[in-house]
Amino acid sequence: MDNPSENRGSDANPAGKSVEEFPIESVLNGVPCPTKSECQALGNSVWVEVEGQGDCLRYWSSGLTKQTPSAVFYIHGDRLWLGKPTRYDDNNAAAQQEYATKAAASLGMAFVTIARPGLYGSSGAHSASRQMREMKLVAGAVRQIIKRYNIKRYGFAGQSGGGSVASYLLTKFPDTKCVAFSAACLSLGGLRRAGQIAGGYDYGAPGIYDPIAHLSEVKVDPDRRLFVIGDEKDKGALFLNLVEYYEAAKSAGHDVTLIRSEGLGNHILDATGQHAVSWCLQGVPTSEIEMRIANKEVIN
Repeated sequence: MDNPSENRGSDANPAGKSVEEFPIESVLNGVPCPTKSECQALGNSVWVEVEGQGDCLRYWSSGLTKQTPSAVFYIHGDRLWLGKPTRYDDNNAAAQQEYATKAAASLGMAFVTIARPGLYGSSGAHSASRQMREMKLVAGAVRQIIKRYNIKRYGFAGQSGGGSVASYLLTKFPDTKCVAFSAACLSLGGLRRAGQIAGGYDYGAPGIYDPIAHLSEVKVDPDRRLFVIGDEKDKGALFLNLVEYYEAAKSAGHDVTLIRSEGLGNHILDATGQHAVSWCLQGVPTSEIEMRIANKEVIN
């Protein structure tokens, strides 16, 4: 039985203990799965079984308690682009915990970042990202964390490839009231129509989850707000794919807002999405959220 404490999600580094690192080679080769007991002994981990096969997913957090009033779940982007590891220089537990701690302080509420399968110590193969097993594993991890820390209200922020995962979570957690997709892959057809012939999103590969095709699975909730955030100069998550998802969601009756913003390198908008969710959970009006983002109150 779980016995949650405020710092269970943290990965402290006692004096004399080496920092846990995650090899860059594992981005391509995958991360072996420990036993269930080994996984549970890690503390900041959950054991999730999908179709009879278990995996160990890691998470880093700050601000979680035995009774957590509100929390932002963050799903990070892909770390494999055109067959090569990318942006994986934060591949150690200390960097992940520092990120979570700073994010929670900036947001003013509990923060949880889920390590997607095959990355940052989570078992599995990142080369199979955005396929259904990843979606189900992350959803299972979120469900256990919500229960472990009695999280009452929560929202999802998904950056880049993590936006696809966040869109799946939206179909499985209908009580969430705030979801933000930043520089996300939300319409595989939109990427193609925007002129992306080849890219890291592999929109032509079999089994890739296409968020726009699953919008019909999301029940309209007048109290839920969706935020689609992107940079029109983004060369990865081409802006047209965001527009297509936004228009489809709006046509279906969802309260959805399209926000143009300048990302770091025209792509990184992680903090913008996270703040949109936290402000939404705090009841900040959508017009005020748009103004804060336009005024560059967030540094990505």
